[in-house]
Amino acid sequence: MKLETTTRETTAFKKHARNNRIFTHVKEDIPVQSQNIQSGPGTVLWIGERQAIDFQAAYQFCENRSSQLAWRADMPSAIERPAQNVSLTVFAQHTRQPPATELLEQLLAIYPDSTRVNLLGVLCEAITRTPMIGFDGSRHPWHRWNQVLTDLLDKSNDPSDIRSVLIMSADVSAAQTLLDLADEGGATAVWSRTMDPPGIRNVDAVWWDDSIAGPATAQRWADRAAKVSSAKGHLKQAWLVNSPRPRDLKHAQQGGVDMVLSKPHRIEPLLRMIEASAATRFRSTETKVRVA
Repeated sequence: MKLETTTRETTAFKKHARNNRIFTHVKEDIPVQSQNIQSGPGTVLWIGERQAIDFQAAYQFCENRSSQLAWRADMPSAIERPAQNVSLTVFAQHTRQPPATELLEQLLAIYPDSTRVNLLGVLCEAITRTPMIGFDGSRHPWHRWNQVLTDLLDKSNDPSDIRSVLIMSADVSAAQTLLDLADEGGATAVWSRTMDPPGIRNVDAVWWDDSIAGPATAQRWADRAAKVSSAKGHLKQAWLVNSPRPRDLKHAQQGGVDMVLSKPHRIEPLLRMIEASAATRFRSTETKVRVA
C-alpha cells in the first residue's frame, strides 16, 4: 500500500521542548494512508470485542459519530462478510495472540483504502510497541482511543465557551507547557497546586494533572470540582494521567470529568476544547460588527 508522511509541529512544543515528556514528540513523522476517513463519508468497520469495559466507550463513540458502523466478531467474519465503503477499520484486540498473518493480508486486500487502527485491551498494553506482522496501521492502548479516533471521526465544534483555564498540578514545571497551550488556544490560564485555590474565581475549565489529582471515587471527583469557582453551572474538566485503569475512567466520568487523556498525551484534544470556543467567539463578534 502506498503511504504518505505527514509532519506535525506544535508551537507550544518549540517553546518548551524540555517538557515534551508530557506530550508526544515536538516533530513526529506519522505514516498515514493516502485515503482516510476524513476525505469523505464511509463505513467504520469494528472487528472484535465491543462490550468489554476497556472497549465500550470507544465503540459507542464510533457508533455515534460514524454515518454507518459494521461490527464483526473476529477477523474471519470481517473477511467472509465484507462491509461496503469502509474508510476506517478498528481492530479491538483483547488477547496478546495476534491474528494469523494471512488473515491480515486478506483484510488489507479487501479494504485497501481503509485507515487501520489496532486498540489493545487491558491484557495487551505491554505489546503496544511490538509490530504486528501483516498489519500496516497504528497500535494504541485502549485508553488512548479518545486521542486517536477523535481525530478521525469528530468534526463537531465544542459548543462551550471557554475563556479561562485553571491548571492543577503539584509544581509549576509540570504546568508550564499546559499554560502555554491554553495561551496558544486563546484562553487565559492560571496555575495552582492546591485543591482550593485562593483568589481564583470564575474559571471555565480545569485541567487536572495526576501529580495532584490521582485516581479517585466518583464522589471524590465531584468534591474536587466543587472546590473550584466556576463561571457557569458546569465546569469543563480534563484529567491527564499515566496508564489509567478502566475503573479510574469510569469513576472520573461519573464524577463529572469530561475528558481523560493518558500520558504521553496528544495536545489536539485540549486545543480543540478551547480553540473551538475561541473560533465561536470570533464568528459571533464578526457577525455583530456586520449587523451594526
